[in-house]
Parts: sequence; C-alpha cells; structure tokens
Amino acid sequence: MKDYFLHCLINKWDNKAQAKNNPTEYSHVHYDWDIEDDVIKSRQWYDYNGEVYRERTHSIDVQDDSILLNIDQSGIVVEFKPAQHHIGYIGKTPEDTFTKDGVRVHTTITLDPYTFTSADQGICPEGEVVWGNTPGPFVFKPTE
Repeated sequence: MKDYFLHCLINKWDNKAQAKNNPTEYSHVHYDWDIEDDVIKSRQWYDYNGEVYRERTHSIDVQDDSILLNIDQSGIVVEFKPAQHHIGYIGKTPEDTFTKDGVRVHTTITLDPYTFTSADQGICPEGEVVWGNTPGPFVFKPTE
C-alpha cells in the first residue's frame, strides 16, 4: 500500500489548466514531491515569479488500512484511505486539527497517478476563513 501511495504522490504537479480556465479564482501553482535520502519533500511556487513559497518535509506511517502523511514542520497529519470506487486515495485531516496558532485546519486531498486535488482551509477562533477561500479544490495534474 505504501509503495503505490508513493507512486501516486511523488511527481511534479501543477494546476495550469485550472488556472487558465479560471484565472480570477486560481493562481498557477507548481507542487513538486520528491524523495531524497528517504526523506519525502515538497515544494510549492507560483508560476508567475518562480519563487518557492513553501518547502516541507514529510514522513509516512502505515496503520491498518490508512496511510498517515505527517507534515513534519507543523505537526499536522493527513490520513489517507484507499478510495472506494477509484484507483487512488482520499485524505483528510482529523476534525480536531489545529495549527500552533489555534487555527482550525480542514484539508481534503484526493490522489491517484493522474490527479492530485487539494482543498485546504484555515478557520480562526472567531470563525473567519484565514486561508483557502477558493470555490473548490486545487486540481493538479502531472506537469507537462
């Protein structure tokens, strides 16, 4: 299970088509995943300036029928399960996930060899959305 999950995840992704079709709602973002010396790494950057705005390291734990993707810098964990009628995975943060600053995190990811979708939202204690105010998930495809 872990090997196939990594096969799906480790790729160079972008949402070029989504950004082209809806440029007022979605920036063109690159999202690369790699393994280097047994460490899973991700990098994100906007296409317009090429500057990396987020780099993280990750680790994976397998528990029963779940894969836990740990975002090492934040302590946040996304739990992936095999999709029911699909050839990939669906990942979500547990309901009680908070950042160190007290922001509630809601993340849903779908992943297969051809598509990586990510809907990520942060809600402050006052109930305001502090990030992730898009009309739907980012839809990443392997970079051409």
